[in-house]
Amino acid sequence: MKTEKTLSVVSLVVSICAICLCLISLLKGNQKSDNNVENVLDTLPALSESTVPRLAYINSDTLMARYDMVTKMTAEMDTKMKSLQKDFDKKKNQFQKDVEYFQTQVELGSLSEQSSQEIYQKLMERQQELYDLQENYANQVAELEQKNLQTVYDKVTNYLSRVNENNKYYDFIFINTGIINVNNAYDITETVAVGLNEEYHAQK
Repeated sequence: MKTEKTLSVVSLVVSICAICLCLISLLKGNQKSDNNVENVLDTLPALSESTVPRLAYINSDTLMARYDMVTKMTAEMDTKMKSLQKDFDKKKNQFQKDVEYFQTQVELGSLSEQSSQEIYQKLMERQQELYDLQENYANQVAELEQKNLQTVYDKVTNYLSRVNENNKYYDFIFINTGIINVNNAYDITETVAVGLNEEYHAQK
């Protein structure tokens, strides 16, 4: 598992809000159809300045790269994975050496049939232990990843909820998934990253 995966998984949970915006598509037609469309539009209430939604945009990839807590979590995750991998490789290599030694002894005929069966059985048990150990280590990594993702999600959503309490500044806050041609005026990624980092270092 690579850091990129961690970041990509981390970035998925930083989904703040999702909204549905209504779009009306006008198709070309005859004059009668145009009149019908105009009649329908006439029935819609005009948007006043106070009813225009206030939007904000967050680039989740940039936020994760700028958030110091995520950087620390990623480094700790890498250290953890390397440690588990090193321990597993050590046990696996020793097992392979023992298997090779056993095969050599069998070929030389230096073991009785009973001894061969006993050693073979123990090697099979050790092989199963390796499989179990590999699964256990994978579960440890998955649990740590999930814990980190939940922590990041909670921190970001809690921060935004407090800063934007009662929709004080924004009605909707988007993440970058599926959004194109974003006006930079709506991008609050840097502001959010600075605020999150200030709180993170203050709480350390």
